[in-house]
Amino acid sequence: MTTRERLARLDPLGRLLAPVPATRTGALESVAVAVVAFLLASLRLGRTSYDGVVWAEDGPIFLQGAHEQGLLGALLDPYRGYAHVVARLAAEPVSHLPLTWQGVGISLAAVVVQALVALLVYHVVRAHRPGRPAAVVAALAVAVVPLGWEVIANVANSQWFLLAGAVLAPLWSPQRLVGRVGSALVLALACLSSPFAGLGAALACAVALCVRSRRSVVLAAVGVVALGVQALVMATAPARGDVTGQRDLAALPAGWLRRVVGDAVLGQARYGDAGAPHEAPGVLVGLLALLVLLAGAVALLLSGRGRDLVVPALLVVVGGLAYAAPAYLTSIDTTEVSFSGRYYVPPAVLLLVALAMLAEAAWTRDRSVGSDRRPLLLGAKVLTAALVAATAYGLVTSWQVPDGFTRYTDPSWSEAVTQARVDCDGRRPGAPAELWQSPSNWYVVLPCRVVGG
Repeated sequence: MTTRERLARLDPLGRLLAPVPATRTGALESVAVAVVAFLLASLRLGRTSYDGVVWAEDGPIFLQGAHEQGLLGALLDPYRGYAHVVARLAAEPVSHLPLTWQGVGISLAAVVVQALVALLVYHVVRAHRPGRPAAVVAALAVAVVPLGWEVIANVANSQWFLLAGAVLAPLWSPQRLVGRVGSALVLALACLSSPFAGLGAALACAVALCVRSRRSVVLAAVGVVALGVQALVMATAPARGDVTGQRDLAALPAGWLRRVVGDAVLGQARYGDAGAPHEAPGVLVGLLALLVLLAGAVALLLSGRGRDLVVPALLVVVGGLAYAAPAYLTSIDTTEVSFSGRYYVPPAVLLLVALAMLAEAAWTRDRSVGSDRRPLLLGAKVLTAALVAATAYGLVTSWQVPDGFTRYTDPSWSEAVTQARVDCDGRRPGAPAELWQSPSNWYVVLPCRVVGG
């Protein structure tokens, strides 16, 4: 058997992994998805995003870096040991806005990234499931992911949404140029903003081997090159030296059940006050949700619909790796609920996308299913519907962050600028001025000539 014949045996798998969209999604529909995703994501903190309350690294690392170094100087400048290209790209145009607008600008730039990832996810899911329900749920999973309060309207954490997008980008075969370019941009920006996006690059290579189309090969090459640049930045970056926890492989499965499955299905709002320290509940909720999901998948398999399980199963497995790698390497404590939710965003999004695809597959009419297997298909419908209902509860109740989140009460960027101008009154133009933001111990330092008066 020749190499070409061996590769040809992968063709059916390639069609399953990266199908050509059976239905065309119009431009107006795409715009509507992006706009709704933007609005839902931007309003999760009430008016806080529009008031310009800057969060954490967005100010002193990325916005200040754009002021001091410009785009060329800061683009590949490492932070915490690796490049953050998407945050650098977002901060550069914002730094040219009037100073009082820059807080709103940097917050909404992050929401734009999130909304565009939601749009990509919508298109990818529609390529697999031509109906809209699964695509809508998948896009909502990105726009209002029910955990990780610190990722909301924050360019420093846009990498986590891009990581989920990087895994999904290879899993379709767009026929229009905008879809191809969009997929390549998401994968490239993800790899240039997080080393964990290597999962997406690896998946793109695997899909290219199965599909062997020009588009799939180009996408894989884009991912490999971008990941290579990230590796070069990491190799020359100063060591982080801040991982102090105990790495424990045995604790990872319980953490996945607790913080990924449990929080993805029922949401993080069930913990109550967002500002108070909480201990995450046990694994019971996550274990129950997983058992229901597995039972639904088995029922669908036994009903003769095993092909519909391939991509959802792949997303769950890759999502598990997207959880395990950062959780293990950073030694996070999965029992503590405060500002570690960002690590669970990509696997939670991928899990919810898998659930949406599985549910629509179960509820899609299939005349090929014999009467003897219809009770199994009915069981799959009931089980997936129960999980979708629980997920809807989590998305709705966790849409807005509960009271107590420090970003609600910390000063807005415009207030910080006003105070800095008062502080700069009568001082030399090069004197440093501090612009305080959220959390309360973070601030940006700009010269008084930039602050103005």
